[in-house]
Amino acid sequence: MTEKQEIMRTGADLPAVQADSPMAILRTAVEQGIDAASIEKLAELAWRQQDRDAAKQFAEALREFQNVCPPIVKNRHGGRATDAGSPAPYAFAALDVIERTVRPYLNDLGFSFTWDSTILDGMMSVTCTLKHINGHEEKSSFTCPADSANKGMPGQNKYAGANTFARRYTLTGVLGITTADADTDNFDVTTVNEEQARVLDQMCVETNTEEDRFFAWARADSFENVLASKYPEAIRFLEKKRARS
Repeated sequence: MTEKQEIMRTGADLPAVQADSPMAILRTAVEQGIDAASIEKLAELAWRQQDRDAAKQFAEALREFQNVCPPIVKNRHGGRATDAGSPAPYAFAALDVIERTVRPYLNDLGFSFTWDSTILDGMMSVTCTLKHINGHEEKSSFTCPADSANKGMPGQNKYAGANTFARRYTLTGVLGITTADADTDNFDVTTVNEEQARVLDQMCVETNTEEDRFFAWARADSFENVLASKYPEAIRFLEKKRARS
């Protein structure tokens, strides 16, 4: 089978292709009798353009995610000793809280993420890969000592702790987000009025938004208990979802 025949056969295996896709360009080039060397150059340009388009779509979707993702509050507390021996308390967001918060919004925008980890010479290296449905992906890596946890811990617990620690950092890193301290000073607990609650309920129905998912995003257990300060953001969130449907 000649090179041109192979390209034609590969293209014929696809049920449909976009007019400006690399395969469509190659198919057109072969049909017009363009020589193999020129086809190779066209293919390289076409795939390069497709990669650029995928990267642009990835960036746009990530920006949308960052706009709609709610703040992730630091819900856990720990402590460590300073060089002087005095305690140094700190707060952090647990990995399960981060995952539970970001996953619904990532799913809606075509994102998924995975982790890979290795241990070498007592160091834990973790890489988080954020993948978009269009094929583009970005990575974030973090390396830390695998045995620096509590000296009384079994070895496997130290490794698990280091892995969880690194996963938190790589996930927030690749998403370009941070965690926030809980702020209870002067916190306005005024909730939406009856009409606003009705609007939110109706918009969730119109956009096929699951109530549990919306309540998790709004940090409320009902439409009536959504904070009034969050109402404008909730409307924008639902309007954007309606525009995509």
